[in-house]
Amino acid sequence: MVYRGNISMTEQIVKGWITGYDQPDFYQGAIVPEEMKESIGIISVVDMDEKNRENLYGILDWK
Repeated sequence: MVYRGNISMTEQIVKGWITGYDQPDFYQGAIVPEEMKESIGIISVVDMDEKNRENLYGILDWK
């Protein structure tokens, strides 16, 4: 995955994800269909309500 053909921007995004995993409420994952064997997008929790056990998910696909 290279964000819009910009390797530097992609590196910054991935570093942010890695740093985010230090937080217990950070969720970021790749969407990888078995038959394709490669990432076609990402999914993340963009808003979390622990009291009501509700989450809002964000999905970005690039294929």
